[in-house]
Amino acid sequence: MTEFFYHIKGKDENAAFGNWGWPPIFAGKVEAHDRSEAKALLEEEYGRTFPTRVMAKDLASNEFLLSIKEIKANDHYTRRLFEVQTCGYCNCQFTVIEKYTINEPGGGFEFCSSECARMKRAESDFIFGNETWRDSPPVIYRITNKATGQCYIGKTRQAFTLRWYQHFFQAKDTKFHKAIKMTQITEWTFEVIEVVTLPNTSHISAADLDAYLTEREAYHIAMHQSAVTGYNTQGPAEINGDLFNQEEPHAKERAFATHRANQPRPGGQV
Repeated sequence: MTEFFYHIKGKDENAAFGNWGWPPIFAGKVEAHDRSEAKALLEEEYGRTFPTRVMAKDLASNEFLLSIKEIKANDHYTRRLFEVQTCGYCNCQFTVIEKYTINEPGGGFEFCSSECARMKRAESDFIFGNETWRDSPPVIYRITNKATGQCYIGKTRQAFTLRWYQHFFQAKDTKFHKAIKMTQITEWTFEVIEVVTLPNTSHISAADLDAYLTEREAYHIAMHQSAVTGYNTQGPAEINGDLFNQEEPHAKERAFATHRANQPRPGGQV
């Protein structure tokens, strides 16, 4: 039997290269005698037929693309995707292939997420007393749609003007950023609603600071109900959820359905 590496990508009109999004919706490996058998096993597992090549003229009728390759004995990079790693910051165990599945491509092989990679870079920095972060004070901010009154609550330790820029010019595929893409920057207001004062302790680590900022962010999300009526996708109780949850029943089908629901429809509607 031979091991085959596969990934199932969804169609994405905003993909940086080609027509298919990355990270894939699903990725993993399967054992089979040959590539054809591997494809058949995957189609049985996922309950649908996948093309492995889609011509431009057939894009409209194909939502997903399956890629399969044999894992060679000397293909150390692909084999490492499945090896259990220990995060260099939070010490949790993870595999890179799991990160593909939860759409978390950051952190490489060293960290379980881009957030842990960022925190590791800052872990040697400490905040003493009520001194602010070394570059700018941490803040909680609110971005509001002037027309609808709907808002997004966020936190940042960067200069807040930079965070404002990032939201509008480095937009991701979230509920908030979909709304941004359909409007002009002048249709929004940005305001700092809290300059965070640190707890009265002799010192606080970068990790503790981040946890405290998350707590303050959750407070404002609850106060403004921005996860219910606004653009936040996580409520206060969900912000500190586990990164890797065990797969629930029908999770595969929900992932396919979610990908379809997030794709633009004709006429620019979502």
